[in-house]
Amino acid sequence: MTYQPQSFDQYEAIHVFGDIHGCYTALTTYLQGDIKENELYIFAGDLLDRGIENKEVLEWMLAHRECRNVIVIEGNHDQHLYRFAHGEKVRSNMFNRHTAPELEAADFDLKEVRKFVRTFHQLTYFTYHNQTFLVTHGGLAHLPEELLHVSTQQLIHGVGEYSDDIDHLFVQNTAGLDVIQIHGHRNLYRLPIHAAERSYNLEGQVEFGGQLRVLKITAEGIETHEIDNPVYRTSEKKQSAAVQPDISLDDFLAHLDQHEYVQELKLPHHISSFNFTKKAFSERQWDDVNVKARGLFVNMVSKQIVSRSYNKFFNIDERPETRMQHLVNHLQFPVTVYDKANGYLGTVGYNEMEDELVFTSKSYTSHVKQNQHASWVEELFYKTFDDVQADYIKSYVRDQHVSLVFEVILPEKDPHIITYEQDQLILLDIVKRQLSYEKAPFAEVKRLRKQLGISSKQEVAVFHDWTSFYKWYQAVSHDDTIEEEGYVIEDARGFMTKLKLPYYQFWKQMRGIKQRVAEKRSSQKYMHALQTAEQAKFYTWLLEQEADHVRNSSIIELRSQFEQSSTAQLNNDEINA
Repeated sequence: MTYQPQSFDQYEAIHVFGDIHGCYTALTTYLQGDIKENELYIFAGDLLDRGIENKEVLEWMLAHRECRNVIVIEGNHDQHLYRFAHGEKVRSNMFNRHTAPELEAADFDLKEVRKFVRTFHQLTYFTYHNQTFLVTHGGLAHLPEELLHVSTQQLIHGVGEYSDDIDHLFVQNTAGLDVIQIHGHRNLYRLPIHAAERSYNLEGQVEFGGQLRVLKITAEGIETHEIDNPVYRTSEKKQSAAVQPDISLDDFLAHLDQHEYVQELKLPHHISSFNFTKKAFSERQWDDVNVKARGLFVNMVSKQIVSRSYNKFFNIDERPETRMQHLVNHLQFPVTVYDKANGYLGTVGYNEMEDELVFTSKSYTSHVKQNQHASWVEELFYKTFDDVQADYIKSYVRDQHVSLVFEVILPEKDPHIITYEQDQLILLDIVKRQLSYEKAPFAEVKRLRKQLGISSKQEVAVFHDWTSFYKWYQAVSHDDTIEEEGYVIEDARGFMTKLKLPYYQFWKQMRGIKQRVAEKRSSQKYMHALQTAEQAKFYTWLLEQEADHVRNSSIIELRSQFEQSSTAQLNNDEINA
């Protein structure tokens, strides 16, 4: 039996609250007294945590937990409260550091808290004066035929990535349905409370001094309210973690262990890899700790870095520090531009305990056989270098205490966007195996490249002033004839940023369209992404191909076939003319 919405017509008004996050002042500012018996109060989750009035919010909730006109939907931060009340381990640094001590000092009766958290709902699906509403914490991308089959974690954390625009996805995917979605949890793009035609986003960053968002629904319609929050922890607002230049490896590992956006992967031979989490990427949470945890491999017994790559660096306009208005004041000249090959990163380091080279990629070493990318690095290494060269590289990375950073090109095994004719290792840089990021001069890269007889990254241009650099940037960033991924830009102090070129961006987008066509997804909803005639032409051509052929072909193969088809069609048109 399909899950049916419940009628709430008996209430004179319905109030739906977004994430409160322990901001009691904002809550009571809206309520202006106690709740009314003839009105319904729905809380969309994340009652506590991050804010500094958690005690007061929980007291209010406990006082009203038996009220029939109060519904509390469970948010991801409410799961911390559930575990706290049941004496379970809470895996949240913020909760353990701030919220738990505040609740412990208030000496709550945990039995009452347990009774309260057991009343949590995962959704509220209701009708009100002929209008249907769906309230969840995380937000849904569509309205499934059977809501009860949606997992609890999806309802709490939302569907897809945190960066997904869940409001517009819901509207697109429920076209023709007269259903309004209300949710909290995520608002990465700082959308207004009425985020889309039939979707309301109640995440207002209240805990950072933003607003508590509330909907008031009456028979006359929907009112939106945003209540400023003057009481918040200013020291926690978008602060960056900092690491002292002379910090020891043990102390840095402690930083990594405590960091919300760093993950450790334990590998064979006592090696652990550290990398930033997907959440760091989707929420754009970067600091001096997790930018270093990018391809960092440590022998946890000898406490030595066995391999490391670059610190995380970003595309132009991806971060405040890489926007043009920032670069104009902060780039230090001369600025050098290098070409950017289109493969994947692999490193070759050295493990002293085993007296062996360490081959890594994507957080794994080649000893983990289920990870092909690291194994491919090792395979290609020994195909590229003979025994004498391999021995020389081993002594080089050992004695110089460095890692070799390669772009790994595998046209058959791992095709990307740009066409290559053969497998190859392209030497990018020689990075020291130490915490502070430092690499050898490009002259040493060129010397080693020549000695080993391999390719390396190439210097494209050197600029000595902003005007010449900016003119170059404007020219190449609009040039769709350059069939390369892009460039890496490095200034005199070692600051790095990336520029992706139009040709690469175009075919990367077409790769996404290709995947949707192969999966036979509804095509109409993706047409808005096709902004040029060439995009529409390729999309139309894809639809004419067999789905299996599209699915089993790389974007490089399909591009070649499309171009051949276009050339043939052009020749036919000229003949017929």
